[in-house]
Amino acid sequence: MVKLLVQVGIVGLVAVIAQLLLSSQGASAWQHQILSASRLVYWTDGTRGVMPLPVGHSVESGVVLGYRLRRDGTPSTTLEERVDMALDLLDEGRTRWLLFSGGLPRGQNVTEAEAMKAYALQQLGRKSAAGRLKLEDRSRSTRENALFSLQIAATDRWGSLAVITSPFHQLRAGLTFACAAKQSLAAEVRPQIFVYQESAKTNGRHPVRNLQARLLKALAATWDFHRELAALAYYWLRGWLC
Repeated sequence: MVKLLVQVGIVGLVAVIAQLLLSSQGASAWQHQILSASRLVYWTDGTRGVMPLPVGHSVESGVVLGYRLRRDGTPSTTLEERVDMALDLLDEGRTRWLLFSGGLPRGQNVTEAEAMKAYALQQLGRKSAAGRLKLEDRSRSTRENALFSLQIAATDRWGSLAVITSPFHQLRAGLTFACAAKQSLAAEVRPQIFVYQESAKTNGRHPVRNLQARLLKALAATWDFHRELAALAYYWLRGWLC
């Protein structure tokens, strides 16, 4: 009887945790939107040199920021979603180039940039697009994403670029790129910087079907939000948000 009660109690506890985590997905989505590109105008009054990319507006390049890889060196779901957003921009004819930015993670033998490019080519299904895909494979942080990508932008004389990343990362990424441009580039080679918001076509492209995956996604979303708040504070203290 005691064993049965313990088993029932464990099942009940798991059910409660599952309910809490699943209900937190809506809260996590709301939290992530607080940090999205749509808040750039609200938080910065439009004076920081970065804005959300207007609907229908084109840029010379989209810069896709890296994220963690799976153990086998392929992009995580979050990173796949970022590449999907970039491919939407490319398919719509709203950018000429895509720059994948991300260095070598610990314990991996492939860079985030290389993994993103491989996934992009797989999705495109045509090697003719490879000439429009560039790599920045040294960066290990958002600050380095910005500095190294902006060096390429200046060399290639891109007049405008769109930062492509997840909603929870868009506010910090946009401000970091704008600040890095002011700190590292002369005014005459400084590109106009936008942040590309998720297109409707990417919604539902990576459905989460089983309970375990939904639980893990809810936990990851909560972690990403709180980690991002800490990163915003750290970047502000370092003077990287201008």
